[in-house]
Amino acid sequence: MRMSDLDDMDEDKLNYKIILLGLSMVGKTKLLARYKFGVFDPTGVTTVAVDSYCVKAPGVCFNYHDTAGQ
Repeated sequence: MRMSDLDDMDEDKLNYKIILLGLSMVGKTKLLARYKFGVFDPTGVTTVAVDSYCVKAPGVCFNYHDTAGQ
């Protein structure tokens, strides 16, 4: 988890941890990027370990962990 993600976590919000699992090259990172940023980029780099993203909504914080599909 990145330090900025730790700063985004609020004590008064509900925090959910969501882990994306699946085989290599099936689009886990693309799905997460489409959800978080609202755009689809067909180019990209393969996830090596685990990437973490925090998506905030009123009263809730979703912590997504994008895993490498190995």
